[in-house]
Amino acid sequence: MPDGRALGVIPGSVSLPHETVAKDNAFRDEILKALGARAFEDVFNFADAQNLVVFDNGPSQNDAGILIAHLLEAGYPADKIRYFRGGMQMWSVVGLTVRE
Repeated sequence: MPDGRALGVIPGSVSLPHETVAKDNAFRDEILKALGARAFEDVFNFADAQNLVVFDNGPSQNDAGILIAHLLEAGYPADKIRYFRGGMQMWSVVGLTVRE
């Protein structure tokens, strides 16, 4: 959007900015654990990690792509990540539920 505001949120979604799982974030391990990963001596097991649907504001952004890259770099299994390419712009355009 021109003024930089978000288009709303998808009910039940959780905001996970890509910076939170970047390698240099001191809290990255805690975020990964919150997503269901288990750690033993700095090695993560993602067997019980949550399935994620990742999206951003829309085609003009790459926040979702950066988040996915950080997750994969951390060892998050690719088969537990889905990407909604259209983002909030397409979600809204097709009339799916959005909460302000």
